[in-house]
Amino acid sequence: MPSRPLPARRTTLGIAAAASVLALTVTTPAHAQPNALASHGRSSTAHTLHRVTRASLEWGVNAIYQGGNPANANCNFFSAGTQKEFRPARGHVRVIHRMPDGTAQGVSGATKCVPGGPGTRLSQRVLFTEGTGRADRATGQATIRWRGAFTANAYGGLVTWYLKDPTLTVARDGSGTLTATGGGTGADRNDPEQQTEVPPRRVTVAAFDRVRLDRTTDRGGGAQISPRFSGVDYFPLVDGVRSTTSAIPDAIKKAKPEWGSWPESFVDLQYETGLSSYWHTSGLSADPDKPPYDLSVRFGSAPEIRNVPVIRANPATTATAPYVEGRDLVIKADARHATTLQWERATSANGPWSPVDGATGESLTIQALDSSWNGTYVRLAATNPAGRAVSAALRLSTAPYAAPVFSEQPHDLAAIQGTDAAVTFRVTGNPAVDPKAVALERSSDAGATWKPWTEARYGGGAGQFTIPAIPLTADGDLARVRAANTEGTTVTSAPFSVRVFPATGRPQLVVVPDEPVDPSTPTRLTVLGAGFDVPDWASPTLTYSLDLGLFDAAVWQPGQQGTRAWIATSPQTRGGQLYHDALRASGGAFTVSLTVPAGRLEPGGDYGIGAFLRLTDIETWRDTFDNRSLDAWTPVSVSPR
Repeated sequence: MPSRPLPARRTTLGIAAAASVLALTVTTPAHAQPNALASHGRSSTAHTLHRVTRASLEWGVNAIYQGGNPANANCNFFSAGTQKEFRPARGHVRVIHRMPDGTAQGVSGATKCVPGGPGTRLSQRVLFTEGTGRADRATGQATIRWRGAFTANAYGGLVTWYLKDPTLTVARDGSGTLTATGGGTGADRNDPEQQTEVPPRRVTVAAFDRVRLDRTTDRGGGAQISPRFSGVDYFPLVDGVRSTTSAIPDAIKKAKPEWGSWPESFVDLQYETGLSSYWHTSGLSADPDKPPYDLSVRFGSAPEIRNVPVIRANPATTATAPYVEGRDLVIKADARHATTLQWERATSANGPWSPVDGATGESLTIQALDSSWNGTYVRLAATNPAGRAVSAALRLSTAPYAAPVFSEQPHDLAAIQGTDAAVTFRVTGNPAVDPKAVALERSSDAGATWKPWTEARYGGGAGQFTIPAIPLTADGDLARVRAANTEGTTVTSAPFSVRVFPATGRPQLVVVPDEPVDPSTPTRLTVLGAGFDVPDWASPTLTYSLDLGLFDAAVWQPGQQGTRAWIATSPQTRGGQLYHDALRASGGAFTVSLTVPAGRLEPGGDYGIGAFLRLTDIETWRDTFDNRSLDAWTPVSVSPR
């Protein structure tokens, strides 16, 4: 989950509620009110069954879904409807924020992650209105249904689940349930971009006790209902069969008397979304945030929602951070239905905030930006007679102007024909380099003329080009990198050489530089490999990898039993191994560095880089080296005395 929100106490929302026995109250109007609770039958004294025509249901799920972010990073946000894209309202469903004073106001896509007050609590609620049904004042029975849906977007929308058409049922003994049609998308924690649909089904969202119908005045009424959690156990489904082992270990139950779970069918649904233990005690730090919030039910008119200004776009600028000091910086936002606007600044996204002098429009212009703005947050506050809305905060970072420069020059390129070759470098400056203005160039006439290396692909980031399946015709060329910042100022790297070694079509090793090693000093070598088509797993527990190291020729040669008695291996391997999956992904090619230690080689001795297959049993971690199919060797010459 995103950063864990602060624990939030349950909040009474200005709706009638009893202290010891929560009362689900039904209005019996003194005068005919067709939009409130209408009597059903010949008279209200002869019959106690009443028709509910305007009931509302308000809910915030739990504290996990209240982690706001005033800087507008991802939050667990609600949306009206069954889609993950934010919608503030759909049909009889609306997303609102409860403010510190208990009032409610609308939410926009720009403010959905902005807390409703100081701190990090989002205070978001979903509000269902126009609920209908039947309620019996004498027996306490009631059934109320709402139409519509809301979606809860976890991880900023990577995992979504929705509840549709909820039904509140109260029995004679005061027990009851809230049921709804639930569905959504499931995601693998190891690959969250791969999502699958969770089929919709009817689930019990909340179960509760001691709720009774009661008389109230003609001004309407309602209740705040506390769902059961503490002491509720959960036994997960395993291959479609209900397990007899609780998902909450006994040790946790003993250590946490408040342990509990949401209703079984709802947690089953969440195990399919991948959120699983976020709906029952697990012993982890998020446990205090898991219990459900109270359900707030109201009869008669729906809660008043203040129509504060709508923030349609949060603060943004076309400049690239860090912003250049000494220049003007223009920041824009978009607010509708506001009578006054005021830009504010603070040293933290959580405030405290102070007004920026003279900044009362949708644009904030900071003239001759200086370092005093570095690390500062700015936001737009919009006000109208209904109240105040604030945008998300934009953090400013500043730095002096710096022309682009290669802080790390590209090195000479060496590769085996047909493998993917990489050119790495680093360009720094302010403003930053424009990724669209970075090019790799090559020269076949010793630098007299240059042309783009059109096959090269730029990977961005710190700076890397990949040349797929580098051709042998590039051997002997020169190359260089040209880059420009966002203002068009250009810088060119020093030229570097390109060496391409012919592919043999067999497991192949190449060492550069290919000059004799001085045994008295540490020497860094680059080892290229190609043609290492590592076999797939021999069984579910037996996996192949490739061992690589510097050997004394008397210790190992191709055709002999593999050994780990190398003189040195690459720090880019793990225990001398290049793993199955990485080699499969690269097509059996690799480039690693290896340092020859000083004093370990005999002058004029016979040494080389060797590679061979290792077979590992992942149950016993026993290694064997019997497969000779990928044995490879390339000599390393050593200077004589």
